[in-house]
Formats: sequence, C-alpha cells, structure tokens
Amino acid sequence: MTDLTFRALRDANAGRAPHIAPINSWQVHQWLLKLGEAIRAYNKGTEPNLIEEIADVVIVADLLAQRMGFGLGEAVRSKFNERSKKVGYPKEL
Repeated sequence: MTDLTFRALRDANAGRAPHIAPINSWQVHQWLLKLGEAIRAYNKGTEPNLIEEIADVVIVADLLAQRMGFGLGEAVRSKFNERSKKVGYPKEL
C-alpha cells in the first residue's frame, strides 16, 4: 500500500460525500464537532480512538476545503512553507 495523497483523499471524498450528505448542507458546528471529538480522545488518552478521530478531522478538513473551493494539499503546503521560513527551517514541501 502506498502513502495516501491529498489528491486521492479529495477524489474519494468528493465521490463519497453525496452518499452521506451534500457538502453545502453541513453547518459550522458539524465541522467543529469532529475536532472536539479528537480533543476529547486526546484528553482521555485513548490512542486507538484518537487515531480514528484525527483521521476524521483530516477527512472533514478536506471536505471543508472542497466546499470553500480550494485544495487541502496546496493549503497545507503553503502554510508549512510559510511557517518553515518564519522559524528558519530550510526545507519546503
């Protein structure tokens, strides 16, 4: 199995989302709920649950990026590189 790419996630999410609910139908609190679940799992120290919740956060972040019209991969690359430059880290994504 190869590493997952942001593009593969985006394509799979775009295909699956209509089977769950239209991306535009989600309310802000539904997006934030997934982050809250990950924080609760972290605070409880339940690693298997935390791994699942972090995965949910990434999946939902990709759906939100799609809703807003940009790619999560490019946003992450841009932010990583911006932060690296700020702290003096020489490598970029």
